[in-house]
Amino acid sequence: MILYLHGPDDYRRQQALAEKILKPYLAKHPSGSQGYFDLSRTGELERLREFVGNQGLFDSTKLVVASGAEAVETKQLKPLLQEFLEHSKTTLVLVCEKKLGKPFDFLLAEPVKSWEFKKLTPPEFLSFVKAEATKRAINVSAEQIKQLAVAYPGDFWAVSTELDKLAVGSSLEALETPPVFFDLIKQFSYARSPAERLRTLYYLLEYSEPALVFNMAAAFTSGVAKVAMADYDAAIKSGKLEYPDALLSVALQ
Repeated sequence: MILYLHGPDDYRRQQALAEKILKPYLAKHPSGSQGYFDLSRTGELERLREFVGNQGLFDSTKLVVASGAEAVETKQLKPLLQEFLEHSKTTLVLVCEKKLGKPFDFLLAEPVKSWEFKKLTPPEFLSFVKAEATKRAINVSAEQIKQLAVAYPGDFWAVSTELDKLAVGSSLEALETPPVFFDLIKQFSYARSPAERLRTLYYLLEYSEPALVFNMAAAFTSGVAKVAMADYDAAIKSGKLEYPDALLSVALQ
């Protein structure tokens, strides 16, 4: 049996591993064996095979958690994974930062169970923060939830740490100021993709005026981008564009 967890969101991936897989397994099979392997390390494939092959006297089931599969050659990894499809008493939990390539598409169909953990959009991340606060039974306002989401955009570990502090009586005083403005400006200006720029722009506009965001972003640009910002600036001053529209156009480039 194979359980396949993949995607760049390592927080929710690890959360699912702990809560959906390890906890139920240990409750159901207290005498079962567990093995943890990082396949990017030399000799781990052999160690994994030995673990699966060695049946202890009291072992009824085995759980294998393997990470680092991306570093293993397809000709070595694919046959190994296909063997696990035939195991009735051994479960392989395959944890990957990225979805494995086309030769491994069989992992996305029955009998394999798979979960994908993509990066969340800003609204999805806000919902995540709300859900985590509810899980901890913390009495916080909608504004405080928003402060956390904006202060730590996309950072599940930081948000969870802050919520844990709140659960034991800490406060959100440290978050009453917006996130570091210049860091976000630099993220926006030097982003490698429209998706990244759009995410950063969302957080910038939460607490800053569009005119300020535009002018600071223009200050960080150079070359062709500088010329484009100058053209947008002229269009804004002539009444042809509004600052938010110009920023959206910049983000989508």
